[in-house]
Amino acid sequence: MKILDWVRASTIALSVLVIIGGLALLYGWDTIFGDATVGALKPTDFENLERPEGKGFLVCPRFICLASEPDREPSVFDVPADRLRALVLEYIDSQPEIRIWKAIPADQQYEFMEKTPEMRSPDIISVKFFPLSETSSTMAIYSRSPLEDNDSERSRLRIERWLRLIDPQ
Repeated sequence: MKILDWVRASTIALSVLVIIGGLALLYGWDTIFGDATVGALKPTDFENLERPEGKGFLVCPRFICLASEPDREPSVFDVPADRLRALVLEYIDSQPEIRIWKAIPADQQYEFMEKTPEMRSPDIISVKFFPLSETSSTMAIYSRSPLEDNDSERSRLRIERWLRLIDPQ
């Protein structure tokens, strides 16, 4: 009798594993279990960011990014930082392939994940907003792939697309 119970329990356990594996293949692993590729990542510390050369693309005011050389300086926007943040979040809401991974509103910083069909893992885009006055602001943006060989050109094109859609001037 005990052997029959063991066989029955083993059969049920194996069936459950096969069903879970099939669902993961059908819908994608991260849809079922969450995205494990970014769980250990910490939010970007723009002030102390030391990025590997040729990895990702960084747009940051030089007075903020002291430890890394930005690829370019950001624009100064003629809107308060809260309005600039709202514009970025409106853009993100309209893009199904982009989702917020971590939000730190007290620091005016957001971490996003963007999945593209040709890449196995999502890219991470960090954005931080800086008020310059009551009516102007700027931001830092850092786009990179945490797991794959990073294509800085792909990251550059992404950031330029974001900036163009946020500030079409």
